[in-house]
Amino acid sequence: MKRYLYAVAFSALAVQLAFAEEKEGVRVEIVPHIVENRSVGRSSGKLLTPVDKDMSLKAAVKNVSMKDAPEGSIDYVILVKRWTASEQERIARYSGSQKLPPLRPAQQVEIDVGKYHIGGHSHGTSSRHEDKLAGWKVTVTQGSRVVEFHTPTTFDALNGKATPSK
Repeated sequence: MKRYLYAVAFSALAVQLAFAEEKEGVRVEIVPHIVENRSVGRSSGKLLTPVDKDMSLKAAVKNVSMKDAPEGSIDYVILVKRWTASEQERIARYSGSQKLPPLRPAQQVEIDVGKYHIGGHSHGTSSRHEDKLAGWKVTVTQGSRVVEFHTPTTFDALNGKATPSK
């Protein structure tokens, strides 16, 4: 029974982390991944364990149309929910652009977009005071074709509250 509960919990978590959608001849899969983890392992003897990770979004872009797609760009906005010393959360915005090479039909390319930082600390096994990915928007531009992908559905409201990060 425990294994079943763990499998259900892990499946729910995996659904939140991975994203795939197809629009207008472009398929985009987004998965957050750790670029560098400088955190110390969790210790049962310590009350606070610092968290220090550099993350990015791994974007797999595939041309699912029957025509060649020209060179383009991937513009991104990443929102990270941060905890402050006053126990208030704030949302930091990371944005930028990456080049996208020309793609032949059925060709796929993987690109790391949007390096961002996850910090904070954990209390034992609780990650309440650990920064979290709040949402993102990726815009794929190839010639005159512009396609937008984002999560969550409340992205625009969160983006309105966000402050730019370095």
